Amino acid sequence: MENKAYTLRNPQADDIFLMFRILTKVGVKNVKECFQSEEVKNAMMLMAANKDEGEKELSGIGMLVAIDIGCVLMEHMDAAKNDIYAFLARLSDMKAEDIAQMNPGDFAEMIIDVVKLEGFRDFFMRVFGLFK
Repeated sequence: MENKAYTLRNPQADDIFLMFRILTKVGVKNVKECFQSEEVKNAMMLMAANKDEGEKELSGIGMLVAIDIGCVLMEHMDAAKNDIYAFLARLSDMKAEDIAQMNPGDFAEMIIDVVKLEGFRDFFMRVFGLFK
């Protein structure tokens, strides 16, 4: 297993405000579209049809949405660059300046690792209810 230059903690309530500032800068409409993909709609129908598998499907939906949100962030990163550095710094206990100097591959991997965090997926799945 590869050693990473960072460790991440799950997001906490205090991180939500910075997450919302980032979402505002990348455009909430862009994020909303992440919940409306055919993959998410199909997974939601499967979940509704099979209650026993609901929890497993919910986790899968959360992962799909989190990955889509990660892609939106990457597409609009420039507008929210400093806030993204600050958010990643909070989750990793690193300095924003050090994150800005990371190797681009490591930086992209860090963003992917953040969207895979259970707390990140859980937050966006709960927000998903607002878009129904």
